[in-house]
Amino acid sequence: MLTTTNSQASYTGDGSTTAFAFNNMFLAAGDLEVTLTIDATGVDTIKTITTHYTVAGAGVEAGGTVTMVAAPASGETLTVRRKTAQTQSTDYTANSSFPAASHETALDRVSMLAQELLTGYLADRGLNTDDLLKFHEKNADPANPGEGKSVIWQSNGSGSGDDGDIMIKITAGGVTKTKTIIDFSV
Repeated sequence: MLTTTNSQASYTGDGSTTAFAFNNMFLAAGDLEVTLTIDATGVDTIKTITTHYTVAGAGVEAGGTVTMVAAPASGETLTVRRKTAQTQSTDYTANSSFPAASHETALDRVSMLAQELLTGYLADRGLNTDDLLKFHEKNADPANPGEGKSVIWQSNGSGSGDDGDIMIKITAGGVTKTKTIIDFSV
């Protein structure tokens, strides 16, 4: 069961640490992308699994560990990002018993992909999920979020958005706008 909305973590290099806990569930070692950034220049280098690092803990709810072959130096930042394979590998056999475990994994995969899509969408706009959620008002009136607040919901297709789309309504400066965050009709 997927219990976190995080899909990445960053670590500051110190020249000696090689093992980095990634406390986010991932399904396969290849579903992680590891990037080393030189802080002074901002230059990113995507690292290669088995050449530059190994991964343990695939499929474990609590996450796992990325172990670098060489420790990131002081002045470098290591970023581990979950990039789930965009495939559907669960196959149900007609008239067989319900495969709860594989069904749960398939739901986890869909949730991970949705999280990664949202994270990428926001990053393309210079935002992150913390920026979005700090304005989110829990239990707000969806028709009228408070000034400087937002309401996020999944559309049922009867109002704004198509059925299943993830929507946001934001009020700022007395103006309320509604936008589709993730369009599932495509």
